[in-house]
Amino acid sequence: MASQEASYIQDTVKDNCVVVFSKTTCGYCRMAKKVFEDIGTPYVAVELNKRDDGGKMQSVLQAMTGESTVSTIL
Repeated sequence: MASQEASYIQDTVKDNCVVVFSKTTCGYCRMAKKVFEDIGTPYVAVELNKRDDGGKMQSVLQAMTGESTVSTIL
């Protein structure tokens, strides 16, 4: 898995304790991010629906995790 998207995901996860791959339109994603906010845990949110490569990134995440939906928390 040597795509630009895979490299971005791996680098982002390596550089941050909590990364939430989400979509701004997803209620479950909003709930997941709120949990981290409520407990005071910093996180980085990657909003797939705001990125030109969001569809490709979601496919890479599915290959990495086996899950096809967001939120994906790594």
